[in-house]
Formats: sequence, C-alpha cells, structure tokens
Amino acid sequence: PQGPLDHHFRDSCTSGTALIPVMRVRPVVAAELLLAVIIEDSPEREYGTSRFRDNVGLGYGNHSYQTGFWKSPFFSFLQIHRGAALDALTKLVNLCTDRWTDEVKRHSNRRYASIKLTLNDGTEKEFLGNGRIYDWCLSNSSFAGQLNSGLAALERWLSLLLGAGEDVAPLLEQILKGTNSVAMLGVLVNIGKLKPDFFCDILKPLAASEHLHRWDDNLVESLPTYFAGMQLAPLGELIFGIARDWHFAPQHQAKVTDIVIQLITANGSFAHFMRSATTTWRTPENEKAAIEQRMLSARLDSNNYAITCSTGAERREFKFPEKLLADIDTFQRSKAAAQTIASLPDNCVRILSHPQQLKAEDAQILASCLATIDDETNLENHFKVRAKIAVASTLIAKAADPPVSM
Repeated sequence: PQGPLDHHFRDSCTSGTALIPVMRVRPVVAAELLLAVIIEDSPEREYGTSRFRDNVGLGYGNHSYQTGFWKSPFFSFLQIHRGAALDALTKLVNLCTDRWTDEVKRHSNRRYASIKLTLNDGTEKEFLGNGRIYDWCLSNSSFAGQLNSGLAALERWLSLLLGAGEDVAPLLEQILKGTNSVAMLGVLVNIGKLKPDFFCDILKPLAASEHLHRWDDNLVESLPTYFAGMQLAPLGELIFGIARDWHFAPQHQAKVTDIVIQLITANGSFAHFMRSATTTWRTPENEKAAIEQRMLSARLDSNNYAITCSTGAERREFKFPEKLLADIDTFQRSKAAAQTIASLPDNCVRILSHPQQLKAEDAQILASCLATIDDETNLENHFKVRAKIAVASTLIAKAADPPVSM
C-alpha cells in the first residue's frame, strides 16, 4: 500500500465478502488489492527483540486471531479464480518468509535457516525457513494471522479438490516450483498425508528431506499447544467444532515418517530411492544429533524390517542394526551422569512435595550430587547451576541435620 489504510476498510476486505465481486470480474485487481490490505503499510525496522513474534511484514488484523481457513479471503478467491489467487498467495508467503529471513540475518551475523531439495527434474532448490516456519500452516498469531489463515485456506482448498477426485499433482508442482518458503512445504506435506502415493511421485523431494521428517514430528507433537480452544469457545459451538475438527484433522495428527515407512515396505522402487536419499544426508557435528539421524535413517530403510508371524497373522517388525544399537548404548552410558543431573530439579520437586523430612542417609546421597555436578563435563553450565540450586534448596528445606559433605 502507498499509505496508511483505514482499519474498517482492511477488515471488510480480509474478513468479509466485499471483494468477491471483484474476484469474479477483475481477479488480477483483486489479487493486488488483497496484497495491499494485508501487507504492512508503513514498515519500520525494529531494533528490539523479535523473540515473541515473527516480524513478517504484515499489518495487524483485528480478526486474524485465531487462525482458520474460513478467515482468509484466499479461501473464496482460490475457488473463484485459482490462477490469480495462487499466484498472489505464493507472493505473500514468499514475502513474509523473506522478511523473516532478513530479521534472522540481522540478529545472527547474516546467518539464516534454509534447506535444499533436489527436485524431480534434478535441479537443486533452496527453501528459506526452519521448523518454526514449517509450523505456520497450523499456528496462531495476531500479527501474522492472515498468513497463517492463508496457508490453511490453501491446504483446505487442495484437500477439497482431492476429495472431489481432481488431479492436484500439477498444482502441487506449481507450488513447489513457485515458492521459496518452507511454510509452503508444510502444506504440501499435509496434502501428501491425504494421498500418500504423492510421496512416491511429485512429493518425492519432501520425503527425502531429513529436516521435514524432524519438523513434522515436532509439529504433530506440538499440535495441542497450537489450538486456541479457550479463545474459540465464546464464538459458539459451531465455530468451535469447525476449528477443532480442522486443527485435529487426520492428516495433521499423522507423522510423515510413519507414512513413508508404510510406503517403503510396500514399494520396492520407493524403498531404494529412500535408502539412496538417506546416504546423502550431511552428518551433524553434534554427537546426539548424529545418533538421532542414524536412527531416523534406519527407520527409513526397508532392509531393517522383517516379516514375522504371530497368532496366525503376518506383521512387519523393525529392528535397529547391531552396530547402531551398540553405538546407542555407548552414547547413553556416556551421558548417564549428565541425564541424572538434568533430572535432579524434577526429582527435588517431588521430594519437596512430600511432608516427610529426608532421612540422614538420603540427605547424604543428595548432598554427594553436588560434587558429581561439579565434575560433569558433558553438560551445559546452566543445567548444572539449576541442578545445584535445586539440590541445595531441597537440603535446606528437608534435611533434619546438615549433611557433612555439604
């Protein structure tokens, strides 16, 4: 926009039906107008922290929170003129991702998060973002609500086309080639969950990405925390039910890793593709991350699944390779002391919740942990400080007599 917008005008364009006639007769004009009312009119660089919200260049929307596909004008626009609508939404998502990336660069010495995928035509393409951006299609924000709702609208529209029997593969390819954002990949993964065969074809590059497997796993685990049930309840049972059913739709609760595992055990060609893909993953420098990567790679290798018979029924049973099992055991043994220290605060909370005082021998054992904490070298200092405070506080509160070693 070339100047400040009246918020009533902005709201009527984004949350009502005012633009539908324009979408029908002048779709290109409607697309430009939508972008103008959604994008921030007077952007200013913020020098404070961006920890609590993503600065993605959008104007504040009074009705943007909570996110819902029905709250986005793009849901109607995609059904009226898919070409203009998809082009405008892609521009919006790319713009928001570029703005987010610029902020990240500013706060991290010009470093930014991105992944590279090898597309089906052999070209390599970079997509900007990380797990936080991947979550945009299911998260809530007052400052980026139209972005979140627009991504939800795109997924809902594609799922309706798929349910009606339309071949959406060309649309998925158009999106994949037109976007530079990890956020769009989140939408495509959810469509793949509705029709898993897409991961053997048009969405192969996504199935091959280690990052998307990890991010999707985290998103599914975090799904309940993204549902704004308390804010939706006053809107009535109908709206609450629509929001709940969409947010917890089957494709949102399924993990892409589990779907790919089903595919590799049934499709030999795809199983070979996934084995080859995992060998190209870059090994992390962090020991824990490297072990976790090997575990994921093993789960995506059909050679680690065997058919077993129990109670007359065949089932596929997974088993880690012996070398990996040995390395996992070695890693866990080396980190046992650190894990014990990290869990001390929780254990101390449980001790403090009981009315009884500590027995002398138990207090002595707890006090001996202070020396163990000081000697541990495989744990970050803030975990050690937290553990020492927890132990000392518990001894002060619960030890009848101060332990000698304290």
